[in-house]
Amino acid sequence: MKKKNAFLLSIALLLCLAVIAGLYYLYTDIFPLAPPIFCPPESEIDSVSILTDEETSIVLGNDETEILLREISRAKATRKQSLDDTPSARPYYRISLKSAGIEYRYFVYQHLDQVYVEIPYSGVYFASDTVLEILQK
Repeated sequence: MKKKNAFLLSIALLLCLAVIAGLYYLYTDIFPLAPPIFCPPESEIDSVSILTDEETSIVLGNDETEILLREISRAKATRKQSLDDTPSARPYYRISLKSAGIEYRYFVYQHLDQVYVEIPYSGVYFASDTVLEILQK
């Protein structure tokens, strides 16, 4: 009798583990992480444009721009999708980089005390507070 109970318990445990593994697989398949952020090397950037959502231009020094790009490239991917040209959160900052004829666009905003970087139609990323601090100077 004890062997039968132990056998049923081990079968139930294996079944629970299989269900959990299957749910995890479905979750990661349905909601994949955003691809890593690519920022071109600073030496290859032709121009940097930073605008607010109200089209006000922001000018940064070379050191601030370097720190900003480094922090953006370190942002951690989320499972949120970017489905529009601009984020729905306000206020936001639009950062445009031009390098070798290609324009890279990043949007930075804060939502519920968390700083995000959003790349249109690519993904949403967790960023450090440093990114927003640089833009708000």
